[in-house]
Amino acid sequence: MLLSAARIRHDDADPEAWHCHDSGQLSLLRQGVLSIATANGRLWLPPGHLAWIPPGLRHASQRHGPIDGLSLHFSAAACSRLPADALAMTCDALAPAIMRRALDFAAPPSDREHRLLEILLEEVAESPPLRLTLPQPSDPRLRRIAAALTQAPDDARSRDAWAQWAGLSGRNLSRLFPQETGLSFQAWRRRLRLLSSLELLSAGQPVGVAAWRCGYDSPSAFIAAFRQDFGCTPSQLLARRPDAFSDNYCS
Repeated sequence: MLLSAARIRHDDADPEAWHCHDSGQLSLLRQGVLSIATANGRLWLPPGHLAWIPPGLRHASQRHGPIDGLSLHFSAAACSRLPADALAMTCDALAPAIMRRALDFAAPPSDREHRLLEILLEEVAESPPLRLTLPQPSDPRLRRIAAALTQAPDDARSRDAWAQWAGLSGRNLSRLFPQETGLSFQAWRRRLRLLSSLELLSAGQPVGVAAWRCGYDSPSAFIAAFRQDFGCTPSQLLARRPDAFSDNYCS
């Protein structure tokens, strides 16, 4: 079931190239933000949350700020009941506690350790996904818009201006975006801006700079939008620590 358990620590921001592995990967961060791209979209992993990547899924990742966390790999057979796409999930103290203890599990795990891993996988299987993901459209024209906005979230061009730039009508853009992403164009751009701000804040940028670079006129407007979407401020999300994820969790 459990193939490996390791602490992950990186001080650099070097990207990880596109790849896949035969195992399923469960990650939990104590510090930093990780953005993970797949063919279907992108997800952001802030501290105190789980990220799941199923076996065989091609993905690439980018670190934002120093990274410190845990990573567990599970056999493909153990992942059959788990989500078939990458997603981010919230967690209470139970999952971090089991992941921390897995660092010292025997190889192969004992019966008791195996039961703990079963509980962990059950937690993953039953956890609802968070809105820390951004679906990627498949239409080439929409993908062109999405790529440009990803590079410049503060670009304030209107829907019709973006549509003209990409070679379709504003009405078609409004029709296709929900069909392909489940979000209106405005909602998709708003989520991109808010999630992109996590990268800047984790890398040490002040709130005012992050707000401006993500298209908001003031820090207060940015924080209000973030709270409306995620139920907390950016600083609260980035400071999240389950109780079991203490400073000496790997001691």
